[in-house]
Amino acid sequence: MNELTIKAVLTESPYLYEEFYIKVTEENYRLVRKKLEYEKAKIISYLNKFKDAGIIKAINKPRNKRLQKELNVLINLKKDINKSIQQIKEFFYK
Repeated sequence: MNELTIKAVLTESPYLYEEFYIKVTEENYRLVRKKLEYEKAKIISYLNKFKDAGIIKAINKPRNKRLQKELNVLINLKKDINKSIQQIKEFFYK
């Protein structure tokens, strides 16, 4: 039985999130991938809201002196989600 352990993230708000590891099998890899893509979209929407409010200027490399730690966390969470999605693609889509 093929099994893969990846890092997953659940976000409640730009400042409230939970990181954990999940085992992905052939039965649930599609569901896990869709959930990861949804969480990535939520992070991007948070960054878009910051951009629309004028807090940051760019989404790829957001900069703000007051919120830089939180922005770095969001960017790192997005990178972790991308890495997990890539691992699922490489492992299950042969």
